[in-house]
Amino acid sequence: MGANGTQPITVLRAISVEAPVLRFRSVDIVAVTCAADAHLLRYFLASYECFWEGGGRLVLVTRRSDSYLWEDIRLPARTRLIYREDFPELGPDDFRNQLYLKLIAHQFVETEYYLMMDSDYLFVAPCLEDSFFCQGKPVWFHCAWDETAVRWRKGSEAFVGEPITDICAALQLVFSRRVAAEFCRRYNPRRILKMEGVSEFTVYGWFARHFFPDAYHWVDGASNFGNGIGRAVNQVPPSYCHLDPQVKLDDFPGARFVMFWSHWDLAESKMAEFLQEAHRRHPDRRLNFPSRCRIYPSVRLPFSPETFYFDVRSIWSDGWVKDEVWFAIDGLSPKRRLQIEFDVPAGPITGSWQVSSNEPRSFRLDTGLNELPIDLNSGGPRHPILLRFDAAATAIRESTGRSLRARLVGLDLDS
Repeated sequence: MGANGTQPITVLRAISVEAPVLRFRSVDIVAVTCAADAHLLRYFLASYECFWEGGGRLVLVTRRSDSYLWEDIRLPARTRLIYREDFPELGPDDFRNQLYLKLIAHQFVETEYYLMMDSDYLFVAPCLEDSFFCQGKPVWFHCAWDETAVRWRKGSEAFVGEPITDICAALQLVFSRRVAAEFCRRYNPRRILKMEGVSEFTVYGWFARHFFPDAYHWVDGASNFGNGIGRAVNQVPPSYCHLDPQVKLDDFPGARFVMFWSHWDLAESKMAEFLQEAHRRHPDRRLNFPSRCRIYPSVRLPFSPETFYFDVRSIWSDGWVKDEVWFAIDGLSPKRRLQIEFDVPAGPITGSWQVSSNEPRSFRLDTGLNELPIDLNSGGPRHPILLRFDAAATAIRESTGRSLRARLVGLDLDS
């Protein structure tokens, strides 16, 4: 048993399609994750341990460089780790990387059927793999395109070279190893690393329905999606971003699991709230409730918007800061000063920064480009950095209400 009370972890590299011995009465669960989602992942893992009653294993696709996470996050017994570093074909766009890794997940599961989940999923009731099947076949929901989801249509149709009349409308994504392997044989999955607007679930669902119609139990999602065992807390049509701070577990009767919108500022606190309420309803289940400590994801240098904005916590995907921003810098470098560059549309902007548990130090940013120097601590493998931005009367507000105080545009280390 590890220092944090976890069970031994099995580390698995990418394997050939023929290598594993298939088990047909159990279901693996695959989750492609990263350090920036670790604050949500810990709740998913706790709910998995508490409520998942199926066979199979949990397969986490992560980074070898993110191994520090497991010091603070409990991994369920028999978890398998797949490392992104073992896939040299991956590119700088981590969103596309995730799509690709999900399409090839059949390479590292041991069961014929496997569930695809994410860090923002949460089991809220006892759940068996049988719940995902009807008359011996996995259930797959589908429905017509709507005005928001249609943004994935052009890219998905370009990927398969055929018109796609409907989309995947399910959270309970059960993949077939046999079908996925044939899909990747006919359509080179690496193409998704270069293409725009492709939905991995839509192209897989279209392929399965077109070439393997008898492999699934097909359900019209437009009229039956509410009967599924999984529910979306925020991602519901037509906007797929219905942010209700008053949402509660009672709003999802019959759900075995739910999915949150990971970019929602309240996602973490709502996952904690839902998990506590689910355990109150099932007090006989053993729950290892996660620590609420702040997790500082290590960022990759040199600075690149495609990677940095994805890795850092509490920053918009275009670089605009929120009230707090936090990340960590690798401490192995002899360089001792961090230079952060901000673009401020209307100043002044004030706030504070701190490294590790040091006392906070104040800063001021004026209109235009600003450099914020931060002295790093000596020693230690990582330097956790927390930036806090005060409310600013000068900040520009978008029509959506987003405050455009400062945009992070550069980061470098100086000696």
